[in-house]
Amino acid sequence: VTAVFNSIMSGLSPHNQKHRLQVLLSDVDDMSVAERLSSTFIRILDTNIPSNVSHLETFRMVMGVVITLLTPLPQHTIAGLLQYCAIKANVVHTIITCLQNGLLACKGEMNELHFSHTSLKNFLLVSNLSKRYHIDSTLQNEFLANICLEIMLRQLVLCKLTGNRE
Repeated sequence: VTAVFNSIMSGLSPHNQKHRLQVLLSDVDDMSVAERLSSTFIRILDTNIPSNVSHLETFRMVMGVVITLLTPLPQHTIAGLLQYCAIKANVVHTIITCLQNGLLACKGEMNELHFSHTSLKNFLLVSNLSKRYHIDSTLQNEFLANICLEIMLRQLVLCKLTGNRE
């Protein structure tokens, strides 16, 4: 929770920090802990996802890759994967940068992307909590499989390999 609040408070004056905290915590008195955390995540995402990332589907694709992969990848590799579905590297960078301060973190030698807290991953995968930010893991697995097949097919064409064994 500390990392989440640090991310939304960074770079703000003390007055603006107080105002943002009041907005985030308003109307949470009658909620369960899960509902409060979900409400906080939704407000953070609403605040941090820039307006130029106009389509939520792009957000879902980028975050879905981070969620779905068993082995975390660096940002440039994720951008490379998503270029096969016409998502530009600068859009991937924008989304990841907006979430890095508290929600996502880079770790390891290659700066692989990890969730700062597993509760965000769980939140995004549960549709009744995440609502418009929900990431369907089945669809995301199909999406990644198609990207991998596309990459393999392009590599075969580049190598001029055919199905003939003569």
